[in-house]
Amino acid sequence: MLLKIIAEGPFGYISNGFNVFDGVVVVLSILGMNLFGCKFCETMKGSSDVECDRKNFDSLLWAIVTVFQVPTKDTFPRISLEGFFFSIVYIIYYILYYIYLYSYTY
Repeated sequence: MLLKIIAEGPFGYISNGFNVFDGVVVVLSILGMNLFGCKFCETMKGSSDVECDRKNFDSLLWAIVTVFQVPTKDTFPRISLEGFFFSIVYIIYYILYYIYLYSYTY
């Protein structure tokens, strides 16, 4: 994404809708990693092992996958419900910001 912005310039980059979509996904993934990193995991009873669902914000790869699944409405209720359990204030603002940005990219 950064190389494309440098190569095409900022205005050339945002002139293509797919570039805007990619940029929004990456920015929201990084924001989600900062707000919800390592919070969607549960400690197993009776041991110190941690079980994480695929839909998490622990790495950039899974954050991008999770962010991409929300506008496709694949697992939106589950992601928002897990977010409500861990940090209700941040997830409300995150989802509202997310819906606001994606309403302009589609």
